[in-house]
Amino acid sequence: MDKKQLLKELYRVGVEAVMPKNFIPLNISLEDNILKIANLNYNLEEYENIYVIGSGKASIDMALELKEILKDRVKKYLVVSNYQKSVEGIKIIQSSHPIISQKSIKAAEDIIDEFTMMSERDLSIYLLSGGTSALIEKPVDGVSLDELSELGKMLLESGMDISKMNVIRKSLSKIKGGGLLEYAKCDGVVLVLSDVIGDDLDTIGSAPLFAKPNDISAIKILKEFHLWDRVTDGIKEALLKDNPKNPKRSFPHIIMASNSHALQMIDRYAKELNINSKIVTNSLNGDVKDVAKKITKSVSDLEYDLLLFGGESTVKVAGVGKGGRNQELCLWVLKQMREDLNFYFLSAGSDGIDGNSDAAGGVVGIDDLDESIDEYLKNNDSYHYLLKHNSLVKTGDSGTNVMDIMIALKE
Repeated sequence: MDKKQLLKELYRVGVEAVMPKNFIPLNISLEDNILKIANLNYNLEEYENIYVIGSGKASIDMALELKEILKDRVKKYLVVSNYQKSVEGIKIIQSSHPIISQKSIKAAEDIIDEFTMMSERDLSIYLLSGGTSALIEKPVDGVSLDELSELGKMLLESGMDISKMNVIRKSLSKIKGGGLLEYAKCDGVVLVLSDVIGDDLDTIGSAPLFAKPNDISAIKILKEFHLWDRVTDGIKEALLKDNPKNPKRSFPHIIMASNSHALQMIDRYAKELNINSKIVTNSLNGDVKDVAKKITKSVSDLEYDLLLFGGESTVKVAGVGKGGRNQELCLWVLKQMREDLNFYFLSAGSDGIDGNSDAAGGVVGIDDLDESIDEYLKNNDSYHYLLKHNSLVKTGDSGTNVMDIMIALKE
C-alpha cells in the first residue's frame, strides 16, 4: 500500500469509529424495562409514551440504531437531515444545509409541534449532531428568512469559528440556545455526536435543548469581523433588543462520540501496523494558514512517524473557486514541504463533505507541489489543484460528523 492509500485507510478507520452503528450499541442498552444510556437509567414503565426526535447529519443513522434497541416501544420517530432516505417507521424530513431556507423553518415547526403534543408523562430522546444549526430554524420576531440566510453566507465566508457563529445564530433564533425547551413539558435526554472543539454543549447544533446565556455578545463578534455595518437593520434591531430565553431546565446531554474517539482508533490501528504514532491535538483551530504552520512545526519537532490532529480550521473566502477548508489546508501545508521536511499529509472532513465541493478533503505529498499553487489559493480553488494532481479524497456523505481529521506521515 502506498503512502497516500495508507493515509486514506487510516482516515477511514477514524470515521468508521464514530459511525452510529458503532457508538450507539456501545453506549445504549435495554434490559427488561430499563433503558441504560451511558451512566443514566430510565425505567420505561414510568412513561406513557416514548418519542425519538433528532436533527443533524447523523440523525438518520442514529435513529436506525436506536430503533434496533427500542423496536416498537417508541410511539414516533422523527428526524431532520440534510439528505433524504426511505426508512420504515421513521419520518425523515430533508432540510437545507449549510444555508437555511424555508425547509429549515418548516422542519423546526414540525419538531415544535411534536414537543407541544408531549405530556409530562412522556419521554423524549433527542438525537443531536452537527448540521442542526442550519437544518432547523425559527427566527426571532422582526427578522426574515432572507435576512438570516444572507447573514449565514456572510458568517461562512468570514473566517469565523463555529462557536462564534453559533453565538450569533442563537441570538437570532427562538429555538437555539435552549429555546426548544420552552415548548417541552416532557422528560428528556439528548444523545450528542460532538462536532465542536472541547465538546462544548453550548455550541453543538446551537444547543436547542441546552440553556446557557452567551458568554459574549453577538454584536461584539459582528464588529470584530467587520460585519456589523453589513447586516440589515432588522438584524441590528433584534440584537440590540436582545431576546432572552428563560427555560427553567436543560435536558441531560450525553456525548456519544467525538473527534477524540476517531483519533484514538486511528492511533490504535497505526500501532497495530507497527507505526510510531502520536495524537498531537484534537483542538486545532484558527485561520487555515496558521493551522498549516502548526502542523508543519509539529512534523519538524516531534520524533514520530505518524502525527494525528483533529479540529477545524477557518478560511476567509475572497475568490470564486471550488474547495473547502480541508482542501485549502492541504495546499498550505504542501507549500511548506521541502526536501529536508518531506512528508505526506491528509486533511478531510469526517462528514465526507468539504466546503462547496463533492470531496471530503485531500491527500498530498511533495511531488504534488507545482508553481501554480499560489494562483489556485488566491482564487480559493483548492479543489481543481488537487484534482489536477489526483489528490482529492472522495467518500460521499458519511452519515457522521466529528469535525476534521488531519494526518501527517513522514517519508
